[in-house]
Amino acid sequence: MLQQLRDKSKSFVSSTLLILLVISFGIWGIGDIFRGGASKDWVVKVGDAKLSANVLKREFDNQVTQMRGLLGPDFTAQKAKELGLLDRSIDKLVALTIVNLETNRLGFHIPRSEIVRTLEATPQLRNADGTFNKEMFQQVLASQGMNEAMFIDTQKQIAARNIIVRALSGAVTTPALLLNDLATGYAQKRVAETVLIDPRKVSAPDAPDEAELKKHYDENKESYKAAETRSFEVLTITPADASKDVRVSVEDAQKAFDERKAEFEIPEKRDLLQVVVSDEAKAKEIADAANPATLKYVAKAQGENAVPVDSITRNDLPPILNDAVFGAATGKLVGPIKSNMGYHVFVVEKVIAGKSPEFAEIKDQVIEQLKKDQASEHMVQIANKVDDMLGAGKPLQEIASAQGLALAKFELLDASGDNAKTEIPFKAEVLKAAFQYNEGESSPLLESKAGGYALVHVNKVVPSHVMEFDAVKDRVKQDWIANAKTKKAAQLAERISKELKEGKPLSSIAGDSAVSKKTSSPLVADDKKQKDVPREALAPLFDLKKGEVAVVSTADGELVVRVKDIIPGTEKEIEERKKPLAQKLEQDAVAGYLDAYTAALRQAYPVEKDKAGLDRLVGTNDGTM
Repeated sequence: MLQQLRDKSKSFVSSTLLILLVISFGIWGIGDIFRGGASKDWVVKVGDAKLSANVLKREFDNQVTQMRGLLGPDFTAQKAKELGLLDRSIDKLVALTIVNLETNRLGFHIPRSEIVRTLEATPQLRNADGTFNKEMFQQVLASQGMNEAMFIDTQKQIAARNIIVRALSGAVTTPALLLNDLATGYAQKRVAETVLIDPRKVSAPDAPDEAELKKHYDENKESYKAAETRSFEVLTITPADASKDVRVSVEDAQKAFDERKAEFEIPEKRDLLQVVVSDEAKAKEIADAANPATLKYVAKAQGENAVPVDSITRNDLPPILNDAVFGAATGKLVGPIKSNMGYHVFVVEKVIAGKSPEFAEIKDQVIEQLKKDQASEHMVQIANKVDDMLGAGKPLQEIASAQGLALAKFELLDASGDNAKTEIPFKAEVLKAAFQYNEGESSPLLESKAGGYALVHVNKVVPSHVMEFDAVKDRVKQDWIANAKTKKAAQLAERISKELKEGKPLSSIAGDSAVSKKTSSPLVADDKKQKDVPREALAPLFDLKKGEVAVVSTADGELVVRVKDIIPGTEKEIEERKKPLAQKLEQDAVAGYLDAYTAALRQAYPVEKDKAGLDRLVGTNDGTM
């Protein structure tokens, strides 16, 4: 399996690069590779461009997280590095950087207005009435750690890279003869006779003696490694710590209310029924034919939808629509009015008056808001005092006592932290720091996304190590038995394979409860939903001729498969296959061109790696980064 993962990683870079290059907007989870925080260090240089440890770490963490979803929570960063995922992350970022540098050299310039126009047309960022939802846009940017200027720059780079992709893909076509042959093959169906031997149900072998167990242990020591563990202590500053001494009087609340009265005002809101179309002539036709009561039906007759927009405020609208919407009388048809979204025709159905509440009505709300504001300020003040004491060399226990803060100790935790006896505060940030620093080192004061600060001091590191035989003897015995049963299942599969090759009918194959026989329904090679045969057996099945037999190792056991029948696809099925196949072949071709293109560009943009920095990124431990 490890070799399969390594093999898959070889083709990952070009195909992933293709996907990243052709995306119109990267805000849905894809950040720019040059965005790496304030760190001044670098771990990889590409020409004059520098990739920081933060950028590479983020990409590598994403790779590790994806693999954990496939292989389980025990898949560590160190294992990922051994499998080549760190190199894969570097190759991916280097490829993108090289293309960025080349677009700069070629002088590709994308106007800001083009980015804004495409952004405003993005469906995910439009309100029900078709207007641009700037608040949602800002929330998306914040979730990616970006501001608007960074976003625009990122999209300019993506758009510039797309010019190269289009140039490489413009002439890609699939020969008709090849496409027809492939479509004919993929439309073909096969009926399989299968015999599954489940090693878990195979009769148990004779119990192994001590020598056999010791031999198995010696040959498989890597399987009996204990994960690295660490003992550490955590100093935390929480909102609760900061709010202990916060007091807000009614007088203070009244004063704040008077000074910030505008913040507490409830704005006027309006309910609209609106039609937005891209064609001015159609908008005028709808406006001329409709009245406030018939707008919905006139729009429908024109193939458009009148959309209700409830409780809209001035801040929800583009500036050009503000006066028109909030200056219109109830029940009056307005429009068409042009905006970046198109031409608007609407009627104001309801006006919800704004309100300036009196202090007495929202006194408690004002007090709570002031408490939060003061607690936030106080938390920063405490953090500054902690920093000062750390700079003065004060031990954590003394700092905790002086500032009235909690100091928690944890003994011999693994990277998951699941073996902790008590809850770990700010778990994600704390564990990452605990496995990042060396024994005797402290992290800086870390700000948590949950609100608060944490400082981690590593007291002890117990490296990953092979456990003693006596400590894992029972596990070794279980593994030996499972291994013996797997070998027995493989031997049985070979015997059954021989019988099927001799032409014996499936019904004549003998076996105990470990053997299950089945004849499949007609299968196609890329049917991911079928459950007649394990997915890993589909490809071998379609390599066989009628009557031929193969043995395939699957997650469920040893599978013996024989092709009972081959059913050609119909003309309709073959034609339906051609379009998606052509798209896939063309995408693969462009990915190959990109691979060759970036390989050639590497001669112009040499790559330099900081080995020490890369080693520090993952380290030699068996935990997460």
